[in-house]
Amino acid sequence: MIDTSQIDRAFGLALRLQVALYSHDVQMDALLFESGRVAVPVGPGLVAVTDGEHIWWPAPRPGRHGRPRWAVYRTPALAAVRLAAQRLPQEGDRCALPR
Repeated sequence: MIDTSQIDRAFGLALRLQVALYSHDVQMDALLFESGRVAVPVGPGLVAVTDGEHIWWPAPRPGRHGRPRWAVYRTPALAAVRLAAQRLPQEGDRCALPR
């Protein structure tokens, strides 16, 4: 059984992230996972996830020895700045899938 207070915290943090991203002209939805975590898709191949305490997503560059790294933040405002910078530019209309 999922703890509803954890879902409330996750949605609350996701909402604060959405508001912060909106100030960077990024609009998106929030999606609830069965685990109680909330996903915030920011752009093609870029999805932030929150559990109500942390916000994380794959970092743009691999770590040591080519291993994947994760960007992890606690504050929605700073996470929004980093996500907006990592997001693909819209003016180029670079699509993840071939047309």
